Amino acid sequence: MPEGFTDWGIMYDLGYGVPQDYSKALEYYQKAAELGDARGYSSLGVLYANGYGVAKDDAKALQYFQKATDMGDAEGYNNLGLVYAKGVGVNQDYFKAITYFQKAAELGSARGYHNLGVAYKLGLGVAKDEAKALRYVQKACAMGYQKACQPRQHLNRAIRFSQVLPRGQINS
Repeated sequence: MPEGFTDWGIMYDLGYGVPQDYSKALEYYQKAAELGDARGYSSLGVLYANGYGVAKDDAKALQYFQKATDMGDAEGYNNLGLVYAKGVGVNQDYFKAITYFQKAAELGSARGYHNLGVAYKLGLGVAKDEAKALRYVQKACAMGYQKACQPRQHLNRAIRFSQVLPRGQINS
């Protein structure tokens, strides 16, 4: 089961019940990806996007996120949206970012809803709409994404890549 390899990768990535070890996380994510797990690809992208245990490589991150989206992974779409929102290895394009965030949300990503909320709050690729922003972050909160549960505090900040793209892709 490739999903099990991704779960092991997350454990080593974040140090859940085991000593944190990025090289082991990388190994498990690679194995999961080789076996066809989209979360494995997305998690590999996060390692490369942030330089966790590997040399930061925007091109590899983009490649892994794209592979995850090709497989229909909601978090892959969210991560690809973040790549375009921040212009990481690509030209910054808020319109593309919004498209990917919307697809992520449609596929059930709380982070996708949250990032849509941030985009509407700040007017990134869409017209500013505080009511819509609040609805999106409330939806993300209801789905269990804790960072979205304090929208006044969180929505007043710009999208920060490492903040909304945590290691391990754990939906907390």
